[in-house]
Amino acid sequence: MFSFLQKPYPSKLGLKNGIQSAFGVSLFMVIFFLVFKPFGLGNLPTGILFKVVLFFSLVNAVATFLVIYGFSFLFPKFYNEDDWTIGREIILFLVLFLFISGGCSLVNIFYDFMPANFNTFLRVFLYVLAFGILPVGFSIMNKYNSQLRKNLAEAQAINQALSKGEQNISKEKANLIKLHSDNKKEELLLNVKQFYFAESAANYVTLYYKNENAIQKQMLRTTMKKISSDLEGNSQIIRCHRSFILNLNHVEKVVGDSRAYEITMKDNAGKIPVSRSYIPTIKSVLNIP
Repeated sequence: MFSFLQKPYPSKLGLKNGIQSAFGVSLFMVIFFLVFKPFGLGNLPTGILFKVVLFFSLVNAVATFLVIYGFSFLFPKFYNEDDWTIGREIILFLVLFLFISGGCSLVNIFYDFMPANFNTFLRVFLYVLAFGILPVGFSIMNKYNSQLRKNLAEAQAINQALSKGEQNISKEKANLIKLHSDNKKEELLLNVKQFYFAESAANYVTLYYKNENAIQKQMLRTTMKKISSDLEGNSQIIRCHRSFILNLNHVEKVVGDSRAYEITMKDNAGKIPVSRSYIPTIKSVLNIP
């Protein structure tokens, strides 16, 4: 069970998704409350009913926005999309259920539909859980399986293109690339064929390259933006992650899971994560439809 909860899971937790989720919950609340009229809403006059329903939807839209996006500033480590799992997705929805229950409870108490005590919150939470657990569970598994199939298929297509030599990459020339630090006191001069990948961390970038049949690495105090500028003009060298730049001609294989992809470099140079947003760029360079 624990291993299942640790499975990688695709997630979009940015501002755009926060707004879309809040709007979706708001719209669902309006439809659900007008159709089923829970908490005795069916006894209200039509005009008042609409006002109460809109109040319900507004309160819970705000609660949803906070859970999906707002709290990411308070708990950035938990909301890190690169580490997102099925377990975190379930926790997120449970927290969302709690906040929606809290919002509904506040509206019920405000209009004197229910007394202001813990039993009111518990009753509303069980109500929300009963109606939400099945569709949410189905949604999580459907999203996991569909994204996994898609990523596995794309990884296979990339591997086939690499193995067949179908890259739409200009032939490497014997040109040199000069990678330097911010203060330009340190620099690394390489043939472009020697370069494998670059990894950024804090204010430093570690460069991995081949020299005398062995993988070497050198750390420079610089930024990924400046390294990208130094490598500009070499079509086989691309950005694949916010922290990585690689030479596609040294890729051994690509593996996909439900969240993203991982590249194994040749000569045991290392493994590199690939963000979903960079896959179209890789496919374009490799001439994959």
